Amino acid sequence: MLWKRTTTTTTTDPISPQNGPQAAPIVQAVPVASVAGPAITNAPAQSPTYAPVVAVPVASVAAVGSGSAATADRTDRPEVKRSYALVRLTEFIWLIAGVLEALFAIRIVLNFVGANQAAGFTQLITNITTPFLVPFANLMTNPTTSSGNVLEITTMIAMAVYALLAWGIVRLLQIAFARRYGR
Repeated sequence: MLWKRTTTTTTTDPISPQNGPQAAPIVQAVPVASVAGPAITNAPAQSPTYAPVVAVPVASVAAVGSGSAATADRTDRPEVKRSYALVRLTEFIWLIAGVLEALFAIRIVLNFVGANQAAGFTQLITNITTPFLVPFANLMTNPTTSSGNVLEITTMIAMAVYALLAWGIVRLLQIAFARRYGR
């Protein structure tokens, strides 16, 4: 759609717009196909009452004179730095917990479908996850099918415990270091 600027008049004589006062300009949507090329080029050269929206990059507020104000990526305020560091630390903890949970899930699937234990990928997953499963090693017996497939209940319990541990650490960090508002 092309936006066309039109004016309407409130007169008693529709042919002569000089007889009455003019109303405020009205902007109407006009299909592009209905506007001819000469109509656009022969339009009156009036300054529009609106300005185009132009994206302006974020400039440093500190350069203007407010030394403690935040800029696009940096700040001089210590509480903002602390909050940013806390967010980054909690994101890192959730990333580590998520990767560990994904490795546990892959281990469960590989053992349940009876993957070849001599295969390189199966050995890699087993070697990475085994140190994290040591505290749960003799917790209970994992059921085994007649074909040799193993359902690792201890790994599922470890997944739940590590997820709760990550949540507890993140929550403890938020309680200890998050800035309190309204106190």
